[in-house]
Amino acid sequence: MTGHEGRRMFSRLVYLAFLLSGISGLVYQVVWVREFGRIFGNTVYSASLVTAVFMCGLGLGSYLVGLWADRNYRRSAAYPLRMYGYFELAIATLAAILALALPALEPLSAHISSYEQGADGWFHLTAGSYAFRYVVAIVLLAPITFLMGGTLTLLIRFVLAENIELSGWRIGLLYGFNTGGAALGAFLSDFALIPVLGLLSAQLVAVGFNVLAAAVALRLAIRASASQAPPPPPEAAVAGDASRASVAFTGAAILLSGFAAMGIEILWFRHLNIGLGSLRAVFSLLLTVILLGMWGGSVVGGLVHRRFKRPVLFYLLSQTAFVMVSLHLLATLDPSKVDLEFRQQLLQASGLKEWLLCAAFNLRPIVLITAVPAFLMGFAYPLANANIQRAVSRVGRRAGLLYLANTVGAVLGSTITGFWLIPTFGIQRCALILGIVAASTLIPLVLSAPLGRRGMGRRRIVQLAALPCVAGLVAALWAWASLPEHHMLSAAIPKQGKLLHLSEGVYEVIAVTEGEDPSDRLLFTNGHNMASTQLMSQRYMRHASHLPLLLMDEPTDMLLICFGTGSTLHAASLHPSIQRIEAVDLSRHVLQQAHFFEPSNHGVLADPRVHVFVNDGRQHLWMQDEERYDLITLEPPPISFAGVSSLYSEDFYELVRSRLKPGGRFTQWLPAYQVPEETVRSMVRSFLDVFPDAVLLSGERKELVLLGTNGPATPVDPDLIHRKLQANPAIQADLEAVYLGTTTEIIGSFLASSAILEAGTTGVPPVTDNRPLMEYSVRAKAFENRFPRDLIDVRTVGSWCPGCFVGDGLAPSVPHLVDYLMFLSAYYDSDAFLVHRTYRVAGPQLIDLPPPELSPAYGQCSYLPAIFSHKEDP
Repeated sequence: MTGHEGRRMFSRLVYLAFLLSGISGLVYQVVWVREFGRIFGNTVYSASLVTAVFMCGLGLGSYLVGLWADRNYRRSAAYPLRMYGYFELAIATLAAILALALPALEPLSAHISSYEQGADGWFHLTAGSYAFRYVVAIVLLAPITFLMGGTLTLLIRFVLAENIELSGWRIGLLYGFNTGGAALGAFLSDFALIPVLGLLSAQLVAVGFNVLAAAVALRLAIRASASQAPPPPPEAAVAGDASRASVAFTGAAILLSGFAAMGIEILWFRHLNIGLGSLRAVFSLLLTVILLGMWGGSVVGGLVHRRFKRPVLFYLLSQTAFVMVSLHLLATLDPSKVDLEFRQQLLQASGLKEWLLCAAFNLRPIVLITAVPAFLMGFAYPLANANIQRAVSRVGRRAGLLYLANTVGAVLGSTITGFWLIPTFGIQRCALILGIVAASTLIPLVLSAPLGRRGMGRRRIVQLAALPCVAGLVAALWAWASLPEHHMLSAAIPKQGKLLHLSEGVYEVIAVTEGEDPSDRLLFTNGHNMASTQLMSQRYMRHASHLPLLLMDEPTDMLLICFGTGSTLHAASLHPSIQRIEAVDLSRHVLQQAHFFEPSNHGVLADPRVHVFVNDGRQHLWMQDEERYDLITLEPPPISFAGVSSLYSEDFYELVRSRLKPGGRFTQWLPAYQVPEETVRSMVRSFLDVFPDAVLLSGERKELVLLGTNGPATPVDPDLIHRKLQANPAIQADLEAVYLGTTTEIIGSFLASSAILEAGTTGVPPVTDNRPLMEYSVRAKAFENRFPRDLIDVRTVGSWCPGCFVGDGLAPSVPHLVDYLMFLSAYYDSDAFLVHRTYRVAGPQLIDLPPPELSPAYGQCSYLPAIFSHKEDP
């Protein structure tokens, strides 16, 4: 191998080490956001806090280690590379400690947190609770992220020990490899490591990447010490150095670029979330595409500087193109529009073909909207460095300063955009504001251009180039400002019904619509139908409160997690023994819409027994004493959405059980049609592991409910239920309105005993915090799922309600129960129940029923005609 070939191989190994470092860094970030979500509450504030600490740690580490590296680089040519290896080993050690320690912090966080009552009467976490979260996040993440940031400037210090005129190319290549590794880490995290190995093992794999990177670096450092010449003296490289003003203006430019770029990324996430769903696969692919684009942009930016020089000019052009292209793509592409034929292909596919089609389903809009702007974003860091890196003795501090400015801009951009700009101005006007911020980058860029020694000068060339850029930006921003109102929210606005309300909050876009009947109102968040006041839709919500409360003797305390429209809460309020009702919801924005649904919730939030907490439901449970509630009921967002698995895991159920009084009940909404068959089994398995006497109930059509008891389940007494209904006319009327007005219909909601559920889930892995299987079972918004039929056997109803049978006949309180269940069993056997498609590709499934005249149950139980006539409402 020649000396030139050896140097090339040496360089490739350095870049490979940094690629491995990029992989591990993104794996950590993905996992830490999830882990801290459980520790602090699964809120957007927790995710933003972790991201902010992560990025600020990177920026500070980059700058301070850069200063230190500049002071020490003359010890030997290999010194920065050797220190990089030690940094990677330290990162691996700290990451391993964090992986083992983080799961134990959830109860500590809750016990130190507290509530205070706001002006709206609702309870919010105190400022001290949030301060504690900041302190914990900084203490745990600052050291490791500081080291991560330092690895960048150490390697920049190493690769720019000579040939400073190639700074743009070498930094672009180095930064690009690290960003490419981050893209690979983002993809591997959610498509391989976490689904297959779990959160803990995924972190340990990332630790292995750090160790491997360290081994490569330390081995290369030994070779470099023996072969490389000492670095040139500082005075030999400072001629024509960038002025302090140029450095300051370049830092200001990259700060503004970082602000605008991260703000636009927040808009991409919101926009694509509405169109493609809040699926983990969507988030992962979006992050992967953005990072891949930045990788390409970083490398090409370095090439451009190597070939043409003039870094300020090309930074100016790339930033202008970023604004114009981003706004154009956001204005013209709707991610929710997918060809019907493609949907049908996806629904009919299986195995590898299904996986590829799901990826294509999500990738097409993601790539079209984000790939080119992300590519243009990648130009910023290498070109900014190329503009000011002309002194070997200041390489580290300047690279670190620019990285710090970029990360500070990114943190400010994500925080201000997510928590203020979008809720205040909406996503469409927010895009205009961010476009103006990005356009303002041209001012410090023009001022940062160095003055030429003769002729027109470099700054004059940049000033002339800025004129058409400004004209193009003004035209693009004017065109965007001229778009129709709510143009970007078209996918979030329901196509049917009368729109009563549309608003954008920190978490979601909310739309409230009204049907032909003014009492029929629907709540949509990010374009997804979350809840409704239609009577049939209310059936499972009210069932989740009424049934367990009817089974208990004088229950007093009830907790509802996720408010929705308030129907479940109102149902509980009708029970005279209930003294305290707690409602917990992450989103204040959702709670603020309660007045639109008063036909259903009857203004229940004004009930003095109701106490509202704006918090994560799991965090709220940790903050309560053990044996606190008689009933806990749960109606979370769609179960395949990112983050929801923390409310369906075995660990969560253990927490729930600890907060129930002896004999207390827990009802869990189970929309099994939203996930594949094996995922349904895992969800039921996790429930059974904690509530072994659980039963499966039908709330309404495919909306199922799992019912668990803290302790041995007592047999259901139909006569007691009948007497309670007779003694409480308000409860009786409320149940009649949703086709549950008779004891037969209440008991007839039975689907399966614990024995049937046990047999159907034996050997199936449960959903756990470490293995959030649900979030990886649905990869695209178009899917076909089938319910596992062996989890249903209505013939075992006697094991749940032995009192329903007297001798060879039925108890008087449950007339026609057997016939009622016979009709429903025919429904459960049909594809109308068993098969669910997100997009209709055929007409409604017909159900083969016994002749209605053979059973008086059909005529006397109003739920049956509603089911078999395909009516939504009475």
